[in-house]
Amino acid sequence: MNPVKLDDDELEARLDALPPDALVVHSLLAGTIRLAVVQGTRAVALARAAHRADPFVATALGHALVLAGLYASTLKGADRVSLVLESDGPLAGFSVEGGADGSVRGSATAGSAAPASLDPATWIGRGTLSVSRFIALAPRPFVGQVALVEGGPARNLAELFLRSEQTRSAVAVGVLPDRLGRPEGAGGILVQALPGADDIAMERAEKALGRLPPIGEWFARGGDADALVERAFAELSPARLGSRPFRFDCPCSKERFGASIEALGEGLRDLAENGPWPVETVCKACGSSYLFAREELAAMLASKRG
Repeated sequence: MNPVKLDDDELEARLDALPPDALVVHSLLAGTIRLAVVQGTRAVALARAAHRADPFVATALGHALVLAGLYASTLKGADRVSLVLESDGPLAGFSVEGGADGSVRGSATAGSAAPASLDPATWIGRGTLSVSRFIALAPRPFVGQVALVEGGPARNLAELFLRSEQTRSAVAVGVLPDRLGRPEGAGGILVQALPGADDIAMERAEKALGRLPPIGEWFARGGDADALVERAFAELSPARLGSRPFRFDCPCSKERFGASIEALGEGLRDLAENGPWPVETVCKACGSSYLFAREELAAMLASKRG
């Protein structure tokens, strides 16, 4: 991924004053409930800058990246998860990935109808939310899909957990844009029942989740994940299990795109001989652009012929 720069020094200084992005995991009620918190303001701001997204798309993408991070908090090692939403609403969809290492990447697309507001409950209509979970030692990914229900992306992630994995969950996400539409606070919380949790325990956790302050505002004002857990879940005996960085990151590179161009066969010959030059490739997941000059394409073609 090409290095991403923020729009201006004022925004950079504001983000530097915030606690570092992180993904923090706690248990509640003697280990019967799992709680994951994403503190992700800088990652979401970098994603907006990388994609040059307008305020609505930037906010929706922020929600999607936080959801990917929350889902990935359930993974280990080199495992990864992909979430794809398709809708006929103002948010046409998103395609995001999250890794167990705390990395996220992806993009979002607006539909033809303008959103009535930045309230996520107004963004989606009919459609689907799909998951592909890539486990390192598994021969193929786990795949699940649910029809969208009323509510925003977070509500539908909880539905996905319930329908495809039979795990009762509650999810809350917040992204607060500034006056220019740039994310200045972003994060989310995932609460999940573990084996042995009864309905009463999960109901207590869900009620605590409902008492949260606005999440985007909390992180924009300098609050951190641990303080948020203590404020909302103190009566449920939270126990911190660990944390990891949370970051917007993509493994794309010019070398990877070059390998894809070399594999084009006749398409490579046409590009090398007819152009147009330079050939530009763009990563959909992070917005990075890579240029290939006529000489580079000719060298690829000569290498294949040799």
